[in-house]
Amino acid sequence: MKQAKIVASVIFIIIITGGIIEQLYIKKTFSDFEGYTDYFETAMNANDFYSAKSKMDEFATFWDKKSSVLESLAHTRDIKTVTLEISHLNAYITVQNKSEAMVSLITLKSMSDNLEKLLLFRIEHII
Repeated sequence: MKQAKIVASVIFIIIITGGIIEQLYIKKTFSDFEGYTDYFETAMNANDFYSAKSKMDEFATFWDKKSSVLESLAHTRDIKTVTLEISHLNAYITVQNKSEAMVSLITLKSMSDNLEKLLLFRIEHII
């Protein structure tokens, strides 16, 4: 009986630790995502398409890596939609279409905020 309690306690601690690590990973991912979108917004406001384009590949690679992990945590179509919108942003930056790039950035910021809220633990998700 004592061994069963120890095993149950260890499993409980592993589950709680995994949940905490998951939450920290999600927060860090979306904090970094916001850093990229802020960078692009600053570059677009300065009409600096060259630096925006050079940072775009890094952003796309970042999201490809993070999105595969996020999809393993929660399957939602929104993750793939963000990937598509990043492709749109890349195209708008490539052709130097500032107005469409800004619209795409606003969309990405909104989508990332919503996705972060969806993935993070919230008491509303339980009730």
